[in-house]
Amino acid sequence: MNPFRFNARMSVLARACPLALSLAAGHAAATVINVPADQPTIQDAVNVAVTGDEIVVADGVYSGPGFTNVDLQGKDLVIRSANGPAATTLDGGFQGRAFLVTSGQTQATVIEGFTFDNHGDFFTDEGGAILVQASGATIRNSVFRNGVALEGGAIAAVGSAEVSIEGCRFGAPDFADSGGAIYINASTVNIASSEFRDIDLNTISGGGSGGAINMLSGELNIVDSIFENITAGQGGAIRTSGSSANPTILNLTGSTFRNNSTAGIGGAIRTFNTDMTMVDCLFEGNFAETRQGGAIYASATFMTLVENCQFIDNSAGDPDGGGEIHGGAIRFLASGGRDSFGDFVDCLFEGNSVQTGPSATEGAARGGAIYQFTGSSTFTNCVFRNNTAHGVNVPADTVYGGAIAVRGTSDMLIVGCLFEGNVARNLTDPTLSSWGGAVASLSSSANLTIEDSEFYDNDSQQGAVYLQGFVGSANIPNHLVKDCVFEDNTSRFGTLRIATNMVVEVTGCVFRNNFSEASRGALAVANADTYVTIEDCLFENNTATTTGGAIGLLNATEVIVRNCVFDSNIGTTSGGAIRIDHNDSSSLGLSSVLVEGCEFRNNESPFGGAISMPLFSGGFTVDLTVRDSIFENNNANQGGAMHIQGFEGDATSDPVFAAVVIEDSVFRNNASGSNGGAIRVFTGADLAITRTAFEDNSAGTNGGALWLQSVAGDGLRDVVILGSSAVENGGAISHLNADRGSTLNITNTLIANSQAGQNGGGIRTLAGAATNILNSTIASNSAELGGNAISAAGAASVRLDNSIVWGAGDNTTDQINLASDASVTANWSNIQGGETAVVIVDTGTTNWLAGNINANPVFADPANDDFTLAPGSASVDAGDSSLVSDIDFDLAGNPRVIDAVNYA
Repeated sequence: MNPFRFNARMSVLARACPLALSLAAGHAAATVINVPADQPTIQDAVNVAVTGDEIVVADGVYSGPGFTNVDLQGKDLVIRSANGPAATTLDGGFQGRAFLVTSGQTQATVIEGFTFDNHGDFFTDEGGAILVQASGATIRNSVFRNGVALEGGAIAAVGSAEVSIEGCRFGAPDFADSGGAIYINASTVNIASSEFRDIDLNTISGGGSGGAINMLSGELNIVDSIFENITAGQGGAIRTSGSSANPTILNLTGSTFRNNSTAGIGGAIRTFNTDMTMVDCLFEGNFAETRQGGAIYASATFMTLVENCQFIDNSAGDPDGGGEIHGGAIRFLASGGRDSFGDFVDCLFEGNSVQTGPSATEGAARGGAIYQFTGSSTFTNCVFRNNTAHGVNVPADTVYGGAIAVRGTSDMLIVGCLFEGNVARNLTDPTLSSWGGAVASLSSSANLTIEDSEFYDNDSQQGAVYLQGFVGSANIPNHLVKDCVFEDNTSRFGTLRIATNMVVEVTGCVFRNNFSEASRGALAVANADTYVTIEDCLFENNTATTTGGAIGLLNATEVIVRNCVFDSNIGTTSGGAIRIDHNDSSSLGLSSVLVEGCEFRNNESPFGGAISMPLFSGGFTVDLTVRDSIFENNNANQGGAMHIQGFEGDATSDPVFAAVVIEDSVFRNNASGSNGGAIRVFTGADLAITRTAFEDNSAGTNGGALWLQSVAGDGLRDVVILGSSAVENGGAISHLNADRGSTLNITNTLIANSQAGQNGGGIRTLAGAATNILNSTIASNSAELGGNAISAAGAASVRLDNSIVWGAGDNTTDQINLASDASVTANWSNIQGGETAVVIVDTGTTNWLAGNINANPVFADPANDDFTLAPGSASVDAGDSSLVSDIDFDLAGNPRVIDAVNYA
């Protein structure tokens, strides 16, 4: 050990010990001064006390000089009653305050255990009972009532004061303009385990701000406290107001706000330029009578954390009518360039509401729980249940957001939330526009992400979730709805409603048992400049009483439906799964729809069991592409799986036709009560169906697989039609013409084992339609009356090139049947029975060109639907290769033989 270090240490200790002894000797134990035993008044006791002393006041009621306007003279003292507030009352007699803590004291100054009654007067600016200015104080276990001050009927903390309030109760002041209990200015106040009840500033002062607390700047921390039955002009219980450069701070923990109200804004709390947190708080039954924010009106407020809070039965209303009512629980509003938002975690919003008054002929009701105008809020693992936005006698389009309404530049993230039983409706007429039973966003600048959330039993005229931009806006919002469940919701136009000038992605969602009182049972997309992708979703058991059991599209610019399943949806008039409409005559209304990798099963509707696209006006082509999809067991009266309809135009409207492309898809066991077991095209479409199979589809009248009227385009290519049936005509295909003309090209296609109860087991063509069949096989079909393979009538024409027409079993004759000036042309084809076997019922024409034969084609295994040519078939290498220069592969995917040596 270093001796010098040791000696130095001892020297320090030696010097320190006499000082410590001196300090101990100079600080005797704190003196207890009893009032009135030792001193007659509290002021007399303060006069003789020193910092650290304790003044104890005996039981009784004390008033007059020495008990009012007590000046603590800069001393940190403990001033308490002997037996608590029930035994000791300080009565100010409206002659002034009880205590002045204004000389630099610290929070070691304690005032405890009194009832403060009748303090302050009409000349008291701040703090009726206690004024803490540029000092500190701790106020405990006391009761405050009947105080008078312009600001803070009981306590004022001003000028950098630091005040702790613990276990106190605050009742109604006799008068306070604002801050019925406490006024805070540029100070810090901590409140714990206290109660604020039955304060009504509207009655006593005409409605000031902050029924319990008014804070102009500073910090307020409240823990485990209750605010109940408090009323003010704004901020029923609390009002805070800072500046954008110096916001107030408000932190609430474990506190309850119940049945507070305002005639203006913020039934419980009104904040402005405030940074705020809330944890484990309850807001119940608070009310903003004529304006906004039933529980909280948050202007330029950052709620950086709201966790495990409950907002129950708060409301904003308008008994006189005509006002805009926003935010039954919380209303966010940006101000002065400062946004307003909240970060909510594990919160409950239940039974909150906004409603216009019964006499209103104008006005609005928006955001039953939350109204967000400019700012970015987040909701994580929250529950929104039975919140409502209701209008009475208000115009259409003014009621929206049963739970949440979003406007302005407002980004919002909703993750893992439950929305149940929320409603947005016009009570006078529920059919009038009301949007978003759960969530509504009407903004050209808002971007919403809704993820991993559930929507059950919500109700609105349009959508449980409603997303809308604005026509012509340079801003295009982007929304994402991901991994959500929509079930048992009710609307008139779609459970998820997307409208106008936006980009939306809907992915991984389930839509089940939703119901539309009109159209678009689950999802609705409408209006120009709307781009929507719907991917990896399930649509099940949704119903629309008119059109679009699952999805309805109207004038949308581009919609992609990819890898979705549609099962057992019902469109009561049209489009069991999807209905596509177009009536926009402007170039903005151009529409493109892609359905890719989807499955449609067990859907039903009178027109288009799975998809219906009737075009009645607009003047522009609408493109529909269906790719890699399965249609199975769908049912309709017209078009078991799909119904397509064009418009020829009239004196006032231009024609509009669909351009339909179907690729690499399967149509199986679909049924139509009338025409088109799988697909019906009425009045016109440009049609291209490639690499697609039709199996076992049926029609109650015509066109077991396809009923096609006035078609153009590429027609059918690389298609297989097997086992289709029609009660009347066209076991596989019924093709006819309307005013537009109709040409159907059938290339590299197999039509087999189909049957008709009357004419055309494979194909029935009428009314001047032209059917061109190239490199195709029509085999083993049957018809009860005529034309086991093909029946043509009414000046229809059929041309066969490089094709096979052949029967089986009892149907080896009458393969082609002509009537009423129909014609058939054959070229390099193998036709059973040859030209002489063509049956002409009355008038018809046959035209046999070069290369035709009548020889058994020898199919590989027709019993098992294998109609490829076996070795030695007479049809091998028997056609004209110049006719098939662009057909490289057969239906089996093998290279097509051009001659005995070369392959395509």
